[in-house]
Amino acid sequence: MAMLPMAYADHAEIDASRSAFTQALRELRSVCFASHDAAREALRAVGMMSPFFLPYQGRDDRALLTEFGELARDVVAFSYPRHQVAPTPPLLPEKKLRVGIVSGLFRRHSVWRLPTRGWVEAMDRSRFSVFGYHTRDERDDQTEYAARIFDRFTTGLRPLPEWVATIAADRPHVLIFPELAADQASMQLAALRLAPVQCATWGQPVTSGLPSIDYYLSSDAMEPADGEAHYTERLIRLPGLGALYRSEYATWGDALPVGDAWADFAFGLEAVRFLCCQSVQKYLPEHDHLYPDIAKALPEARFVFVAGQQRPSEILARRLTAAFGSAGLDPGLYCRFAPPLSQAAFSALVRDAQVFLDTPLWSGCNTTLDALFHGVPVVTLPGRFMRSRHGKAILDIVGCGETIAVDLNDYVSKAVRLGRDLGWRQVARAALAAGRHRLVDDAAPVRALEAFLLSAVARATAGRT
Repeated sequence: MAMLPMAYADHAEIDASRSAFTQALRELRSVCFASHDAAREALRAVGMMSPFFLPYQGRDDRALLTEFGELARDVVAFSYPRHQVAPTPPLLPEKKLRVGIVSGLFRRHSVWRLPTRGWVEAMDRSRFSVFGYHTRDERDDQTEYAARIFDRFTTGLRPLPEWVATIAADRPHVLIFPELAADQASMQLAALRLAPVQCATWGQPVTSGLPSIDYYLSSDAMEPADGEAHYTERLIRLPGLGALYRSEYATWGDALPVGDAWADFAFGLEAVRFLCCQSVQKYLPEHDHLYPDIAKALPEARFVFVAGQQRPSEILARRLTAAFGSAGLDPGLYCRFAPPLSQAAFSALVRDAQVFLDTPLWSGCNTTLDALFHGVPVVTLPGRFMRSRHGKAILDIVGCGETIAVDLNDYVSKAVRLGRDLGWRQVARAALAAGRHRLVDDAAPVRALEAFLLSAVARATAGRT
C-alpha cells in the first residue's frame, strides 16, 4: 500500500507506482499463508492499510481490487471460518427488516453527509429497524446526532471478535458498508458473512472487490451506461443522486464567517476567482496544463487550491509552478494555497468564489453540492467511471448542463467564458438557484433503497428457515 502515494511528480511515476503495487500484491498471498502465525499477522494488517489511493490514478481498477478483495476475504476467513456462510435471521415479531450500517465515519465527514445520513433519517421505521455500528472513537456533534436517529447505536474501538459477536447477536438481514478503504474494522467485518445481504456504497466510489459483498448501491444519475462492468458486486442504480440530500448538510448548520474569505490572498479587485478545492490526490500531472491554459486566455484568472498533507501539497505546488513556467506565466501571480479549513471557513471560501473548477478524473460530490448551495457555477468534465461523474449528475438534475465540458479544450473554454462573461455567469447562478429544488429533499432514492432491500432479503432467504 505504501507504493501508492497521494501525489505524483509526473505521469511516469504513476505507471511505476502501479506496476510496483501490482507485483507486490501478487507476491503477498504466499507471504500471508506461509504459516499459521503469518496468517494471524495478516489478519491484523487487513484494513490497517488499504489501496485507498489506487483509484485516484484514474485507471480501471476492478482487476486489482478483485485480487485485493479475494486476498482480504481469505485472510479473514482463516480465523473466522464459520462466518463465511450467510445466516438466515427471522423477522422481528413486528415484521421489521433489520439493517445495520457499519462505518468509522459517523461524524463530520463527507461519507456521513452523503449518502449515509439521509438514508438513516428517512428510512421507514414501521418496516425497518436501523442499527449503527461506529467502529472508531472519534466523536463530534454529528456522532451524537447519529446516536439519536438510529434505533440502536454501538460505538467505540473494539477488538474484531467483539464486533463480530455484537453484530452477529443483532442478527441483521442487511449490512451496509458506506466506506471500506479508510477504516480497518469495516474492511475486516465486510470480508466476513454476517448478514444474508451485504452492500457497499460510494463513500469510496469504486468496487470493493470483496466476494462477501453482494451489491453496490449507487446513483443512477452518476453511473455511465456500462457501469455494471466496473464492479464485482451487482450494481444497484438508485434514482437521482441515490441518496437524500438536505440544504443544511452544506454547512452542518454552522454560521459562516462574515467578510470576504478571499481577502487574505491579495489578488486585487480585477481578479476572477477560480476555486480548485478538491483533495490533493485528485489532481493528476496530466491536467496541470488546464490552469495556465485558462490564465493565458484570461489574464485576470486567479486560482485557489486547498492544502492537505504537507508533502503531497508541495508536490502539487511544484508541478503547478512548472506548468505555469512552461506557459511563460508567473505562478506566484496566479496561484495560492489555502490552509486546511474548518467546514464553516471552507463554505465561506466557496461562497465568495466566482467559478468552481472540478477535477476531471475524480469529480467533487459534496464540494460540488456546496458550490450549488452557494450559487457558484461549476465547470466539470465527466469521464469513464462513476467517480468522475458526480458533477455532471448534479448539474444535470438541476438543469444546468451548459457548464458540463465534453473534453479538456471545452473545459478550458467554458472556464474562460464564465470568467470573462459576467452576464453568462449571472445566468448560470440564476439557473442553479432556480433548479436547486430538484435536488434537495428528494426521498425517492430512499424509497427505492427500501424496496430493493426488501426484495434482496426475500431472494437471499427464499426456501430457508
